[in-house]
Amino acid sequence: MKKLVIGLMFLGITNLVVAQSNQYVHGEYLAGEYLAEVTILSSNSTYMNNVLDVNTPAQIRNLEAEAARYDVTEHPKFNEEDFDSFEVIFEQPNARIIATYNDEGEIIKSYERFKDVILPKNLVKQIMMEYPGWEFRSDTYLVKYYLGKDVKKYYKLQLIKDNNKVNLKVDPTGNVL
Repeated sequence: MKKLVIGLMFLGITNLVVAQSNQYVHGEYLAGEYLAEVTILSSNSTYMNNVLDVNTPAQIRNLEAEAARYDVTEHPKFNEEDFDSFEVIFEQPNARIIATYNDEGEIIKSYERFKDVILPKNLVKQIMMEYPGWEFRSDTYLVKYYLGKDVKKYYKLQLIKDNNKVNLKVDPTGNVL
């Protein structure tokens, strides 16, 4: 029994040593793995860094990421005309981004409108503290981005209580504007 256990341990250690060796492929040894070439486009990282924050709802993140990843140089009309900017509209139900790209494919401005989004918890909590007993009737999230300028992000909210309505313009942290 003792010889069996020692024999199995020896085989296990030997197996690990073999797993560490170089591979022999097509008549030569390969010392590592080779990956296919990958191109990373970071021209719109400035856009993403400015429009996203920790409280951005998933629906908004997804459409903004789609706009940032979009390669405008692949658009059929991109090379047909000489232009300073190129506008592309991204739409989903209750969401729309109008993004303007320069001739290098970088987003230079965008206007974004999202209706009936899931509001960040901190925003809901802040509003409920300031307006106890009121209910949310509608919400719209707006983003205005211009390259090199501060991004403007705010919610337009409508609250109701009994027969009364209140319209609020609130930044993502809950401050009433």
